[in-house]
Amino acid sequence: MLGETHSFGSRWVNDVRFGFNRVATRIFQQNAGVSINQTVGLPDYAARPRDLGLSFIQVTGLSSLGDEFNNPGDSVMDSWQISDTLSHTRGRHSLEAGFEQRWIAGNAFRDVLSRGQLSFTDFAYTQSAFADLLMGLPTFTLAARSDSAQNQRTSATNLFVDDAWRLRPNLTCTWGCATSSISLFTTPTTRRRSMTRRRCRSSSWGAMACARRLPRGQEQFRAARGPGLEPGRLAHQGRARRLRAALQLSPLAAGQGIYFNPPFFNTELFYPSATSPILIHDPWPSGGAGAAAAQCAHLRSQPRVGLRPELELLSVQQEISGELVLTAGYVGTRGVHLLGSRDINQPAPSAAQPNLRPLPFFSDINQIESSFDSVYHSLQLSAQCRFQEGLTGLFSYTWSRSIDNASNFFPSAGDANFPQNSYDTSAERGRSSFDTPQRFVGSFAYELPGGRKLRGAAKQILAGWRVNGVVTLQSGQPYTVALPGELDNSNTGQSIQGFGAGDRPNLVGDPNFANPDPAQWINPAAFAMPAYGSFGNAGRNIVQGPPLHEVNFSLNKNAKLNDALTLQLRTELFNMFNTPNFRNPNIFFGTPGFGRILSARNGREIQFGVKLLF
Repeated sequence: MLGETHSFGSRWVNDVRFGFNRVATRIFQQNAGVSINQTVGLPDYAARPRDLGLSFIQVTGLSSLGDEFNNPGDSVMDSWQISDTLSHTRGRHSLEAGFEQRWIAGNAFRDVLSRGQLSFTDFAYTQSAFADLLMGLPTFTLAARSDSAQNQRTSATNLFVDDAWRLRPNLTCTWGCATSSISLFTTPTTRRRSMTRRRCRSSSWGAMACARRLPRGQEQFRAARGPGLEPGRLAHQGRARRLRAALQLSPLAAGQGIYFNPPFFNTELFYPSATSPILIHDPWPSGGAGAAAAQCAHLRSQPRVGLRPELELLSVQQEISGELVLTAGYVGTRGVHLLGSRDINQPAPSAAQPNLRPLPFFSDINQIESSFDSVYHSLQLSAQCRFQEGLTGLFSYTWSRSIDNASNFFPSAGDANFPQNSYDTSAERGRSSFDTPQRFVGSFAYELPGGRKLRGAAKQILAGWRVNGVVTLQSGQPYTVALPGELDNSNTGQSIQGFGAGDRPNLVGDPNFANPDPAQWINPAAFAMPAYGSFGNAGRNIVQGPPLHEVNFSLNKNAKLNDALTLQLRTELFNMFNTPNFRNPNIFFGTPGFGRILSARNGREIQFGVKLLF
């Protein structure tokens, strides 16, 4: 960041800044480039050396095995920023105006499902997932091939004006306005070595130019949907059926989804027909290639994307004395047109087999759109003190409630952020995934008085000691009880964006214990399995997670070596009292250990350090 502040006389000040920021992330699977599949007797689906490893194997009721299916990935995000603020002060009146311009570029690749996934469930051949594994009979398999190098460009412009009048020594009135315009998404391209030739490596559901990109696939799609095709006929072609997923997304993080569409990213779902099972030694059969070509249709679905947060703020600050300031305020926000996702090709729940989707030649069509909303209310209290004896402190307490129908467009801890019923997103309204009803944070620093009146060696030993502490107490965040991701109990299909079927159980009682225990944090008797072909009635984020209680403490000693050098010795204790802070329990109803807590945050950590200040 480079900045320059310039004064034009006694009333005008201009502040201009230029900044650059780069965030680079690389995540690779263990044993990257080594075919563990061949070592254990599985074929390789991966076509690139960087994707080799062990396929992801999922068995209901047991821990998963294999390399995480979302890797390898490499991402570089560059951001350029220029801003300018001009201030004018005259008497009781001050005025500020300015602008900010940002340009953001993202370059990445993520080889999702490049090694494939094998899933064994309790509702297939032997009604035992482990037995099916021993017999080598997967319930279904997934895999993907990609040519989806990501190149994204976006920009944002922000303007603001703030006007403040000091009506009385203890009363200031401030108003302001701000506008912003965002270039949501520019044409994504892949740069080639010549820098003069560029080739598109992305496509969207709303604008898949099939005739240009997949003329052969378009012809086969038209032939497949022509007269005489009975519903469900596609399910009986070939040895195993393949389906595709398509997404319509927008800027940068969300916009990465357009790189995971055909024809540059092809997701394949294999499941057995009545006469041809999938075998573990051939989990991704090559049969059914004719059905696989039907992957693009002339359809349009282009949602409007935008953010319009609203802020309501009322705050009262009172200075009790020169050493103590108390603040109390109400803070509320309203968010509309927030990003979320849903499957616009989800069929209605039904026990019928097959339960065809509205567009039966496609799997899930996950659309990220700005049709979600949120509301937040809070009471915020704070006290700030600074005493002459060397003690300072800041203490704050927040009592709040945050409600929305999607807290993100990606899954978060304890919540898939994906609707069970994609045609009724209002049923997803509940506590936000990050909702923390009560939170207290207190911090203090105290310079010990020892050695102030001493001289010589005694002063060097006893002077310069300082203690610091941070106390954090907060209630737990909520989470959603769900059925196992591989169990499609509603028979509405699985979603790649939702990472599973997204079904929930029925709620038949109170899921929260008055005094929960890590051995059984959730009341299992409060849930029941819904009838096959129906949605469960359990809501989103209805169970309270474990609280957080933590005290961090440090003891520092400053020793002046000379006028320019100071040696600092540090002792720091994190979670000083070794308080157990548990993570969320097993949230999947019907699995072993449902409702039990099996992990916790870090216990006490102590570290020592030496710092030279000059």
